[in-house]
Amino acid sequence: MALVRGGDMRFNSSVAVVTGGASGIGAAVSAALLAEGATVIVADLVEPSTLVLDRAEMRLRYIHHDITSEKSWAAIFEQICAASCEFQLLFNCAGIMKVADVAATDSELFARLMTVNAMGTFLGCKHAIATLAKSGRSGAIVNIASTSAVKPAAWVTAYSASKAAVVNLTRSVALHCTDQGLPIRCNVVLPGVVLTPMVKAMVDAAPDPAAALESLAAQHPMKRLVTPKEVAAAALFLASPDASGITGASLAVDAGMTAA
Repeated sequence: MALVRGGDMRFNSSVAVVTGGASGIGAAVSAALLAEGATVIVADLVEPSTLVLDRAEMRLRYIHHDITSEKSWAAIFEQICAASCEFQLLFNCAGIMKVADVAATDSELFARLMTVNAMGTFLGCKHAIATLAKSGRSGAIVNIASTSAVKPAAWVTAYSASKAAVVNLTRSVALHCTDQGLPIRCNVVLPGVVLTPMVKAMVDAAPDPAAALESLAAQHPMKRLVTPKEVAAAALFLASPDASGITGASLAVDAGMTAA
């Protein structure tokens, strides 16, 4: 795997891993990183199709990856370090959602949401920290949670719980790094409702998709959904030198949802 640096931009010396980078928020983060000069490793179960691949400059690579597998995480960082020790950034964007209240949530569904959303993020943090500590490089981890983590809804019980776990995991990881004297920051973005493929599928499955979409927009004081690009912009800010004094923080990108 040849890794080539980009131009003179914010992330031109960085190798970034983006889980769930093939679609939705992950794809927006990947595209923004490419535009800022980073080398991007898209780690996903499917290869990106709509993302503009910067293959000519060899600054984007796809690796098939299961975020719930510790072996898969170890393999990703082994591949990166075999080609370059310049890994600095991890964006944990992969996740799943299921509409179900507490009565409709069985133990299997709850375990699945917690495994993908919480444990998958935990494993990414664990292996990123180990890789950075071994290389001696500074770095940043940005996790993607949800406003459901701090403002839960009855109709997404397991999802809300899993994203709340990501928020406290982020704080714990940030404190671990400071305690160990590691120059690694860890922060989390809390998006409002974003019209990703996952949310669109939920809307399309509603009896009246137009009404469902209008109802989701109405939950935000700005009366609109958040865009993937807006979430990506916040994520890149937290990973950038501009946020050098920020760690363990939660940044809401929610069109005012959590302020209401």
